[in-house]
Amino acid sequence: MVDLVLHTGRPKPIESFGLQLAVAVDPFDIHHLGAGYVRIKIRQRQAPFLVAILFVRRRLDLRIEHDQRTWLFAFFLDAIKHDQTVQIADLRCGQPDAGCLVHGLQHVIGKRAQFVRQIIDGLCDFLEPRVGVQKDVAFHALDVGDGMGVCKLGLAAEADPVSLAHKIKGATTMSFDEIIDRRGTHCAKWDKMEALYGVPRDSGIAMWVADMDFRPPQVVQDALQKMLDHGVYGYFGDDSAYLAAIQWWMENRHGWKVEPDWIFTTHGLVNGTAMCVDAYTNPGDGIVLFTPVYHAFAKVINAAGRKVVECEMPNVNGRYEMDIDAWDAQMTGAEKMVILCSPHNPGGRVWTREELQGVADFARRHDLILVSDEIHHDLVMPGHTHIPMAKIEGIEDRLVMMTATTKTFNIAGSHSGNVIIPDPDLRAKFGARMLALGLSPNSFGLFMATAAYSPEGAAWVDDLVQYLDGNRQLFDEAVNAILGLASMNLEATYLAWVDFEGTGMPREEFTRRVEKDACIAVNYGPTFGKGGDSFLRFNIATPRARVEEACNRLSEALKDLQ
Repeated sequence: MVDLVLHTGRPKPIESFGLQLAVAVDPFDIHHLGAGYVRIKIRQRQAPFLVAILFVRRRLDLRIEHDQRTWLFAFFLDAIKHDQTVQIADLRCGQPDAGCLVHGLQHVIGKRAQFVRQIIDGLCDFLEPRVGVQKDVAFHALDVGDGMGVCKLGLAAEADPVSLAHKIKGATTMSFDEIIDRRGTHCAKWDKMEALYGVPRDSGIAMWVADMDFRPPQVVQDALQKMLDHGVYGYFGDDSAYLAAIQWWMENRHGWKVEPDWIFTTHGLVNGTAMCVDAYTNPGDGIVLFTPVYHAFAKVINAAGRKVVECEMPNVNGRYEMDIDAWDAQMTGAEKMVILCSPHNPGGRVWTREELQGVADFARRHDLILVSDEIHHDLVMPGHTHIPMAKIEGIEDRLVMMTATTKTFNIAGSHSGNVIIPDPDLRAKFGARMLALGLSPNSFGLFMATAAYSPEGAAWVDDLVQYLDGNRQLFDEAVNAILGLASMNLEATYLAWVDFEGTGMPREEFTRRVEKDACIAVNYGPTFGKGGDSFLRFNIATPRARVEEACNRLSEALKDLQ
């Protein structure tokens, strides 16, 4: 039996069973322009089921407080516009085949949406769906998953405003607390730590390579499964959806409007950096780095026969700052490029607009191509906002932007990155080198990126950042309690940068204690350039229990300092 009833007024408190219908919706289905309608055909009976989609974008919408960075949608019946209870005849209320119709509806919506596990009273006070599907719940659960089960709702007469964003925290299809054993999976982070660091494979904790110990969002897994199910892995064609997904993400997550012809796809951003060095400089040219900074930059520059010009950033009370005047004095005229890491790795800085403008002016004064690596731009801690360098005035004619899904969604193995170039002359030079080297992307990376840059992916990232912030707080509190250690305050990234200078130990001694006594594999500070000698970098993008264990081990290894 099926009886879907809509209450747009404030009904008296009742109890009923309801399908969970709050979902994140594919933007390409509704053009992410606010209210719209989608007609869904229930396949078994081809019965029309008209659903309204409301983009929750203001406090007053559905009386729901909403984090504007989170793209969440509420599904509700078309009859929401009416002022009275409405029964939907298309669902054949009371007919014997109603169960089949509901099952078909679940299949169709299930393929379109990411279901939220809990819908609370205040959110559902405008909708009372009563569905008699108890007799084949097991059949539904098999196809739709636990997140689409039947739940008991108490609909309130007067609901308080609620936060929809809060209700989906932890409601993703996976738990960040799950311990996933990556050993023996050709995982560089775990399978190489014993050979490189002497940290035992069985008892050690890998906190060096900058990838996460979490599975990517289900929407990415589903995209890969669809490829596997099809079973033919030919050349990729028609990248329009892929480019549109990048455009959507940059505009809606970062306020940056990108044209599709600006976008190049490289084999990750280390390859993207190498391509920029190759396209815009010549052997012997100087390339400026603000150090300490991501170690792969220097490796690529040196390997290409260019010269690394290190401009050391002052550490002011545990926070890196720009020293443009000092760097101006360092320039000789042989420099042709500057590479900015924004947000900064390893220091975790989110640069201010004034700082970014200073870098842009520095590049213009010295006639430098500015390459802005913004791979960590989605992993920004609460209270901070990343500003794309592309939104800084006066730099477009010498700017190359680099972004990727790989860091955000933990899909580094896809080796896919985007080099985005607004200026047509710079774009032509880069494109010519891509063509000359015969470079083209792999289809797996494109499908994964297209799926990730979606509202489902955005909701997952919001949950991830909250979890990482919890790890950050736990790690910093524990590490900063150890006498002589100072963990730099992370404004972005999941890479904790810990200063051991206060211990008075030589670098070899504190490194030995971390590796041999605590059995933790970390990155060495000197590999990041000038200013990194007394530091070690710890990757905290791992289940919280593992972060806590690492903190306990560090405390024990350095207990004589307490």
